[in-house]
Amino acid sequence: MREKKMLKKIGLLLGGLVALGVGLLLFSYPYLRLLGGVLIFAGGILASEGLIRFCFDRLPAGRKALKRLQKALKAASKEVLITSGSLNSKAYVEFDEIKEIIKKKVEKGVRFRIICGPKLDPITYREYSELLNKPNFEIYQLNRNPVPHGLLVDGKKLRLEEPHPSGVIPCNEYFRFPLLSKVRFRQLVKEYEQEAVKLTSSETDIEPDNRD
Repeated sequence: MREKKMLKKIGLLLGGLVALGVGLLLFSYPYLRLLGGVLIFAGGILASEGLIRFCFDRLPAGRKALKRLQKALKAASKEVLITSGSLNSKAYVEFDEIKEIIKKKVEKGVRFRIICGPKLDPITYREYSELLNKPNFEIYQLNRNPVPHGLLVDGKKLRLEEPHPSGVIPCNEYFRFPLLSKVRFRQLVKEYEQEAVKLTSSETDIEPDNRD
């Protein structure tokens, strides 16, 4: 719903630019006609870019989505914030080099703050539990599903997921969001941390859950 409203506003803005440009072309003054042509051209360029982003930022398959996750993690140099239902082991353990990338980043000093739901994937927990002894790797467990699921790298690169069925790697993901969304995502992580339990490397009651 929020996406539809945003697209509607963008469409109205672009439509207004083009309409204004067409209106200026009706004047006989050469400068106004030139300005009208520029507005029409700008509206067309922005509309084309928006269409391309809308088509290509929605990934059609889980593997492609995980490749983008892998690429985002590789680019991290300071901090990674993650919200996930369970830290699905299909993504964080089994897929390519994601586990190795995270461990190498932690060794290099990159800070990881991870929020998960009430049923953290036990496979993922076992693979990452040793990192919980390090000051720059933290997992917090909520008693509910932390939505939206997403990842913010160095405060710049934001990956957010659409709601998806349990146990399924999401196929629709968005990588380009305005600054406000990045700020809000960081605020959500802080809010979740305040009400969540910080996990240690010696948890004994981790139960399986297939929600990513």
